[in-house]
Amino acid sequence: MNTNLRTQSSPGHSVEPERMDTKRRHSEVQNGASQMPLRINPPVMRNFDHVRENIVIYSQGIFNTTYNHDSKSIRCGPTVPELPPRDEFARLSRSYLASIHEWYPIVHWPTVQHESNKIYTSGSLEGVSKEWAGLFFAILACGCLQGSGLQHGPASAEGKAFFEVAAELLTPWPYEFAIEHVQAAFLLSFFATENNWRSVGSMWLSSAVRAAQELSIHCDSKAGSAVDVEVRRRLWWALYVRDR
Repeated sequence: MNTNLRTQSSPGHSVEPERMDTKRRHSEVQNGASQMPLRINPPVMRNFDHVRENIVIYSQGIFNTTYNHDSKSIRCGPTVPELPPRDEFARLSRSYLASIHEWYPIVHWPTVQHESNKIYTSGSLEGVSKEWAGLFFAILACGCLQGSGLQHGPASAEGKAFFEVAAELLTPWPYEFAIEHVQAAFLLSFFATENNWRSVGSMWLSSAVRAAQELSIHCDSKAGSAVDVEVRRRLWWALYVRDR
């Protein structure tokens, strides 16, 4: 039998290389079982701009990330507080612009000035939205901080009166928010904190932050005019800085 096999095999052929090759394959299988699988890098997405554009177009309205002003604002009735004298408003607004507005420009002052001229022309706050009236008195309250010179002392009677009027106009919270709610709450938190009412200031600041999130002010949205976009951006970062 062995003689026959040796006779049939060619003289130059040897079975030793086949044995070595078999051992090598077995060792590769055993070693490969203990190694970690190779990680394949994801493919590079080229020319993907049209897909991004389609996502932006067809995903509109799925998430509430745009700012919409509340068109159902509650208007002030005949029992609204009286307007302070116009010269007093001019003095306190200058104080506000020279101090707090320099640090936190959260309102578009030409718009505030225009609305203020309208209410002083009519002589009353009747018909004005309650959130805007609250913002108006919050600005006056913060203007009293610089005028009184008591940055960390007791609140002046004038500033405290404006603060209470603004707080009464903003509460109870409505079902729908407007950006004036956030601006006024921020200024009330500033006034309270500067007068060492730290718990009150913290509560107003937290309310301003949550109202801003409800309005998606923290999202980088281009909806609205350039002024609206810039005011929302400044307002959110003012909230962030103040909270930190």
